[in-house]
Amino acid sequence: MSSNLKTLVQVDRLGIAYGFRRIFSGVSFHLKARERVALVGRNGAGKTTLLRVLAGLERPTEGAVLWFVDRPVVAYHPQEPDSDPALPAYEHIQRAAAVNPAAPVDLWGWCRRWGLRKTDLERPFGQLSGGQKTRVSLLARTLTRPDLLLLDEPTNHLDQEGLRWLEEFVLHFRGSLLVVSHDRAFLDRVAERILELTADGVREYSGSYTDYRAAKEAALRRQEQLHAAQQQRIKQLEEAIRRQQAWADKAHREAGKKSDVRAAVPAERARAKRLAKAAKARIRRLERMKEEQLPRPRRDPVIRGLHLSGAGRNPTLVVAEGLGKRFDRWLFQHATFSVDRGDKIALIGPNGAGKTTLIRILCGVEEPSTGRLWKSPSLRIGLLDQEVQWLDPGRTVLEESLSVLARRTPEDATRVRTLLHHFLFDNDDLHKLAGNLSTGEKKRLALLKLVLSEYNLLILDEPLEHLDVETREKLEEVLAAYEGTLLFTSHDRWFLRRVSTKVLAIEGATIIQYPGGYDEYEPRQAASNGGHGDGTPSKEERLLMETRLAYLSASLAQVAKDDPAYAALEAEYLALARRLRQHR
Repeated sequence: MSSNLKTLVQVDRLGIAYGFRRIFSGVSFHLKARERVALVGRNGAGKTTLLRVLAGLERPTEGAVLWFVDRPVVAYHPQEPDSDPALPAYEHIQRAAAVNPAAPVDLWGWCRRWGLRKTDLERPFGQLSGGQKTRVSLLARTLTRPDLLLLDEPTNHLDQEGLRWLEEFVLHFRGSLLVVSHDRAFLDRVAERILELTADGVREYSGSYTDYRAAKEAALRRQEQLHAAQQQRIKQLEEAIRRQQAWADKAHREAGKKSDVRAAVPAERARAKRLAKAAKARIRRLERMKEEQLPRPRRDPVIRGLHLSGAGRNPTLVVAEGLGKRFDRWLFQHATFSVDRGDKIALIGPNGAGKTTLIRILCGVEEPSTGRLWKSPSLRIGLLDQEVQWLDPGRTVLEESLSVLARRTPEDATRVRTLLHHFLFDNDDLHKLAGNLSTGEKKRLALLKLVLSEYNLLILDEPLEHLDVETREKLEEVLAAYEGTLLFTSHDRWFLRRVSTKVLAIEGATIIQYPGGYDEYEPRQAASNGGHGDGTPSKEERLLMETRLAYLSASLAQVAKDDPAYAALEAEYLALARRLRQHR
């Protein structure tokens, strides 16, 4: 990102409060033209609220938003698209195009380049898949040619292919971008700067999400070093005070012994007073140091060897041979795989490929159409689905956690409290009713109950959904240390890389097993999607190039030839058109 880019908008000491409840205050930052910035923070920090303020949908309680362009065009993509669900998807795009004179005439062709088929666009918006809704919503908003595009969790509902498409779209977007996302791999690829939102303002970090994490870790280490040095100085001062007080006491005693020698008494007593006075000065200094001392940096203990599920002797829990499932079409067939004790299996596939159906088959809810499924007699499956409906809303967090234990010894209660801490429940949270928890808190509590229960295979359907980045990273640590058996679905690539030891991928109506985990699966997928060794673009790359070419064509039509931006736009347009012609 060039430091010479012009400032687009300045946020100055912004604050939001609802009645007596303050969300944040003192928020100040700027965004430059054509800059890609990520906004991160805990759930409830006010990220969505801040985006809505920038979009003009909410008024701040204090502070101001200052624009440096006339009539700025701001497009806001909410977490859940707010379009009329009954309106055909294509009409949403037409309405957006109607407000932009430079919108392409061939909207159907434009939609095809975005991977949207005519049959899908003729359906009501509410009937589209989550990924299709995201594409329609983003296309409609980019047709307005916004100066600033605000994206709130745009990776929601997207499968791996959709995530790759979104990354390329963002990287080729020519306006300014402020994005909120819990997908760390996405942020690592697209963000040039990170804004961390807290209740008291914003902290800025240059670079990608990985750079942000490194800067946070370095800051924590510096804080630990400063705290340790300060504690050492306090200890040294306490020791000096102890010695000085001992010397003062000794001087007083010596003065008493020499009371018969009149000349010596005043000198000894004066020395004792000086020592006592110096000790009192150091005590006052010590008190000030303790008042001003840095708080102890909080670093959670590392989790190792977490094994709480039921044991068993059979090393293999599930074997599938020639497994297949068909409804109106084959979801998969001829699938052969196994689930062995200690496996951490990521179940991967496009939306609608049959991941949930396979989970239902494993749980015995659905029967396979063909093939054989063997389950160990000792198999006990615990399922965490996306709804999390099996918590007792009348129990507290602690009561709900303890309810799964067959016995409740003091040691068991201590173990549960330790796990609750690892799952980011502090002491105040233990007495909250389960019914009053947020969606993310309910998911954490449900997962904790599964870990504590006597299951030997945990099936987790999107366990990270609704969780902020900090919570995701903590649960990653918990599940990476868990020594039981897992099968899970997730679109979070950081989570997949860190936790999975094996991958089951639904590809081409069958299930392929990757015994090397996501580290084996990812490069193979990249090779299959990344084009050919001779530089020929893949279908996905060609689609993105054509989308970019259409955008450049529309931009050139609106920019005067004497405008400094015209030459750069034209050069990019000609280079892109040349590459497409070479590989027709």
